[in-house]
Amino acid sequence: MALCRRRYGSRFTVQLAGEGPCVYLADPDDVGRAFTAPGTLAGAVNRQLAPVLGERSVLLLDGPDHLAHRKAMLPSFQGAPLERARRTIEEVTERALEHWPEEVGAVRPRMQAITLEAILRVALGVEDPARLRALQRAVARWLVRASSPLALVPAFRRDLGRLSPWRRFVAARTLVHGLLEEEIARARASPVDRDDVVGLLTRARDAEGGALPDAEVRDQLVTLLLAGHETTATALAWALHDLARAAPDIRAAVVGEARRGEDGPWTAAVVHEALRLHPPIPVVGRRLTEPLTFADGGTLAAGTVVVPCAWLVHRREDLYPEAERFLPQRFLPGARPAGAYTWFPYGGGVRRCLGARFAELEMRTVLRTVLAHRDVKPARGPAEPQRWSAIVLAPGRGARVRAVRRAATPPPPRSAPAPSGGCPAATRPAGADPGR
Repeated sequence: MALCRRRYGSRFTVQLAGEGPCVYLADPDDVGRAFTAPGTLAGAVNRQLAPVLGERSVLLLDGPDHLAHRKAMLPSFQGAPLERARRTIEEVTERALEHWPEEVGAVRPRMQAITLEAILRVALGVEDPARLRALQRAVARWLVRASSPLALVPAFRRDLGRLSPWRRFVAARTLVHGLLEEEIARARASPVDRDDVVGLLTRARDAEGGALPDAEVRDQLVTLLLAGHETTATALAWALHDLARAAPDIRAAVVGEARRGEDGPWTAAVVHEALRLHPPIPVVGRRLTEPLTFADGGTLAAGTVVVPCAWLVHRREDLYPEAERFLPQRFLPGARPAGAYTWFPYGGGVRRCLGARFAELEMRTVLRTVLAHRDVKPARGPAEPQRWSAIVLAPGRGARVRAVRRAATPPPPRSAPAPSGGCPAATRPAGADPGR
């Protein structure tokens, strides 16, 4: 992608098998026009994910169906449910930390375990330990199968015997579906109007006033489990990996907030900078149903697939000087670049990730809790390469850091207040531009 941008500019066409010409967009204004264009289709572009997410997943729907399912699930990620989620995430993380060894290596598997338990308890309301363990084991096993590209290539979706990848994938999926359908049955039988996702979906009604079928509810739960858990775990792994290699005064500012129990600006800035450098979903696709005209007069015909590319926009030197460096101070209050689509790890338009607020809360809470108990230092060797894992761009070696158990010491003093648009004077990295 970077090579194409250097060679052809911020709008270029790539021929992709099965999709035809796809126009990649690396300019914020172009991205905004694509996200807000009327009648664009995203579900049609995501069809290859159907074996994993299910035929009725919200990510595969378009138009009124898509909006109706978003509306049904959105209340679980707002208001009081979000505050309860924060307490649950803290509890899950603190309990997980009790079982970490004295010094941890790869943190991504540990982040996956935390975020999976959190989403199972928050979205499905699963608190029974036996049911929770059964779901954790089944989903983790299925994720291994779903991470293989063979699950997404139609030519390989055939049963070739007991050891064939497709048979194993289907068996793992069947187990997860069965367990989720048990949770749906419990929610339908509950005498209480639950405000978790499974409760809201079992009470939702379709356009004719009927209840959603169990299979449709199940597909939405699968989407939340896979898309929500895997993306958040990957972002947290990158955040810890990059923070371990950051300047000491940056680490001190973030750790200071964590040890004081603050959900402060430095913690949020680390999350946002990790999502800038490593958006777990680096590209999204939209198929145009009407011609799209850009500010420079260029026009794309209806039927074209446009690909807003967060990975490229987030690395523009005119928006983020020294774009390849991890500099969280870019996202301190007043310092973030102006413009709606200079930063969009959650997508945009009417299809912006409906769990974005929950994901932000979860990342800040997990990061703060981990840093309150562990000193995070860089592992030996170079920074990690990026590789595809299922639908996310993950650390190639699991985000290796040295997460050492912290000795009990008094929390550091509160740093000086930040000047407008810059880093706190007491914690600004040496040589940093306060306006950056």
